[in-house]
Amino acid sequence: MQLLGLGTGLVLTPNRFEDGLPIKVYLQGGPLRTNPDFVPVPGGAADVVDSGGLEMITDAAIAAWVASGVSPLQEARLRGVRFAIDDLPGSRLGFASGDLVVIDRDAGGFGWFIDPTPDDDVEFVRATDGILAAAEGTSADDRMDLLTAVMHE
Repeated sequence: MQLLGLGTGLVLTPNRFEDGLPIKVYLQGGPLRTNPDFVPVPGGAADVVDSGGLEMITDAAIAAWVASGVSPLQEARLRGVRFAIDDLPGSRLGFASGDLVVIDRDAGGFGWFIDPTPDDDVEFVRATDGILAAAEGTSADDRMDLLTAVMHE
């Protein structure tokens, strides 16, 4: 399996706040990676994704894309995507190659937020610039959002 070049990619930061405002998520082209300015908390136990959690989130991601109005052909292509979990190098959270999407097992050491209610955003708050970030004290706080990662890939 060949990893795609890092490029600029989608950069996710852990769901933390500075001066009361959520830290931004940067949307660009390319693979998904963590913001290199942030490092996992030493000694923290990162939440890892397993096949059951990944399947639940991929089903929710496909449902969201279908609800957005994708064509039947696009829906069939989405349903044909295969997912795998691996320990990816460095800051990579995930990448896609053809019909395969690979997700890092522990979100680069930050741990995944695997939303038990992916059809709502109750764990998140919207900043004045429209960016969603985890509300402080929720189970999403200080974790990478798996649904965001899967929908990106």
